[in-house]
Amino acid sequence: MKGLLIKEYSLIKTTLKTQAFTIVIFVMLGFFMRNMIYMSGMLMILLSNLVVNGISLDASSSWNRYALTLPVKRRDLISVKFVFMYILEAAGIMLVMLIAILFSMILKLPLKENILTGVICGVLPIFCTSVSILLCTKFGAEKARLLMTLVYMIPFLLIYGVYFAAVQKQWIPKPLITENEGYLYLALAMAFILAVSLICWKLSCMVAEKQDL
Repeated sequence: MKGLLIKEYSLIKTTLKTQAFTIVIFVMLGFFMRNMIYMSGMLMILLSNLVVNGISLDASSSWNRYALTLPVKRRDLISVKFVFMYILEAAGIMLVMLIAILFSMILKLPLKENILTGVICGVLPIFCTSVSILLCTKFGAEKARLLMTLVYMIPFLLIYGVYFAAVQKQWIPKPLITENEGYLYLALAMAFILAVSLICWKLSCMVAEKQDL
C-alpha cells in the first residue's frame, strides 16, 4: 500500500503545483466576498478532483493492467484511491481550519461559524469523491465525467442555497436548533457520509474484480 500511495502522490505532484495558484485565487475571492462557505467548498472540490484526475491518468496509461503483473490485488488498486482521498481531505480540512481562523481574525467574522463551515465543506467531498470513484470504476473516468459533475455540484448548490437564503438574505427563517442539537446533527451527517464511503469502496472493489482489463 505504501508504494501505491507514493505512486499516487507522484502522479498528482505536478498537478498539485499548478492547482496551488487556483487555490490562492479562491482564497482571495473568499476574502473579498467575505464568504467562507464559497471558498471552503471550491477549495475542497479542487483537492477532491486530484483523486479523479489520478484515475483518468491511470486509464490513459493502462496503469491497472501493468499493476496486476506485480504482487498487487485489484482490491488494493481501489483501496489506495480511498486512502489517498482521506489523506487529501484531512490535509484540506486542516488548511480550511487555518484559513477560517485567519478570516475570523482579519474580517472580524464569527470564529465558531467559520470553523463549522470548514468542517461541513471538508467532510462533504468525501461523499462526492467516494461516489465518483465508484462511477469511474464502473464506467471509466471519461464516460462518468458528466455524472461526477452532478455528484459534486448538486450537494454544494443545495447547501450554499440554503445558507444564502437563510443566513445571508434571511429570505427563509433559520431553523431553531440548539448548539448541542447542531453538533448532534453534524455528527450524524458525518457518520452517514463515512458509511456511504465504505459502501462505495466495497461496491468499487466488487466491480473491479469482475472487470476485464
